[in-house]
Amino acid sequence: MASDSKHIGAFDQNILTEWHARYRKPGVLIYRHVEKKSTAIHSQLISCSASEVAAMIDGAMHHGTTLDVEGNYTDSQGQSQIAFGITRLLGHELLRRIKGINRATLYQANAGDRSLYPGLVAALSRPIRWDRIAEQHDQMIKYATAIHTRTAQTEAILRRFMQANAIHPTYQAMIELGIEIDHAPKQLPHVPTEHEIRAFYEAVWNARRTSDVVMIKTLLYTGVRVSELVRIRTADVDLDACRIRINQGKGAKDRYVPSPAAFKETLALHIDSQRRAGASHLFESSWKKPYSDRGVRKLLARYATAAGITGPISPHRLRHFLFTWPKTQGIDDALIQPYSGHATRKSPEIYSRIALADAQDAYNEAITSYPI
Repeated sequence: MASDSKHIGAFDQNILTEWHARYRKPGVLIYRHVEKKSTAIHSQLISCSASEVAAMIDGAMHHGTTLDVEGNYTDSQGQSQIAFGITRLLGHELLRRIKGINRATLYQANAGDRSLYPGLVAALSRPIRWDRIAEQHDQMIKYATAIHTRTAQTEAILRRFMQANAIHPTYQAMIELGIEIDHAPKQLPHVPTEHEIRAFYEAVWNARRTSDVVMIKTLLYTGVRVSELVRIRTADVDLDACRIRINQGKGAKDRYVPSPAAFKETLALHIDSQRRAGASHLFESSWKKPYSDRGVRKLLARYATAAGITGPISPHRLRHFLFTWPKTQGIDDALIQPYSGHATRKSPEIYSRIALADAQDAYNEAITSYPI
């Protein structure tokens, strides 16, 4: 069978309505299982923040029909390293779609197996640690039995594993039992040069479209993600404090991002113009609707072409440039992190002590020599 989730929009007043960070709108999330002839055999309402892995396992085990599940096809949201191990213990195979299969690496069953698969040598990783599986055999059976008999919730078990920062010994053993897919290290992000940024902004300025100038400056000054930019409302801008509130950013978190004091007057005039036009968002198209992610990307691509830049200039590359710039000015990562929206696991005790005011002071100092 196959399983997947479906987000259904709902009114804010509905008591079951939740905000979904990935879909960026309110509604409810339904997780469904269908058999090979497209007959639905199980559906469940899950929290928008719940693990789809847990919903996939529960539906496959407790669907309430006589169907004997041998395999479950799912997308990348319904799988994880731990899911392969759990489903194998429960007696069915997790059959997933692999994104970026050309970058995936796989375990060897035993040391020395590389010679048995000459066509997969480049994709083979280390051997499975069978000793770890043997050590945790009884514990794995205990957790699998708890899921099968419903004496414990799958979501609660997965949460227990993850709260241990992925070092729970049974968690590690289940990963070995399953099929782990390690991805090759990502390439370093492309950061535009200062010359490219100057040429790009000059093309924007020469076009004499005030709203485009303000949009590009907002991206370059704040480093917000494009999905966050298009949702900014005029009421989210605090001109006195020179900051913008980002609601429900990545990871469904709210935060403030600073903007230069010199940009305040330009931003105020733009907001006044938007309000007089009846707009509620900071940036709206000629159709009186908020820009889409795609619309912003097309706008940037058009100006990159006008500037004669060969490589693409995307919102995320402008973000990379902004957060690289303070580093060149000697600003510490701990002062960049509070407004970047990055959730980091490094030195959490340091980041927890950093106030936004400290980050604002460092930002104001560095931005004085910014290229635009």
